[in-house]
Amino acid sequence: MSRYQVDIQNGEMWVAYGLDHALGWFADIFAYNPEKDEEDIVESAYGRTQVFELFEKYDVEKELNEWHIKSIAMDLPIADNEEEFNKFVNQVLGGTS
Repeated sequence: MSRYQVDIQNGEMWVAYGLDHALGWFADIFAYNPEKDEEDIVESAYGRTQVFELFEKYDVEKELNEWHIKSIAMDLPIADNEEEFNKFVNQVLGGTS
């Protein structure tokens, strides 16, 4: 499982997203609830399409690593840079990298 977290909306909320081997792609939007003195899940999404819809709704993509976005779009393991991304693409296409 991979899981990443990024602050959004000027740090008032944050998104946790990633790829779970059993559940697939997921994203959870969190906000701090001062009444409970804990974090609350505001909204969740499962599956690539719903994850991207959630990202759009909360304007998340501008805060994300571009290689994470490309990885999710192509249903690849999340790559942190171009080199990793190209390695995953080559593996899927049958290359040896």
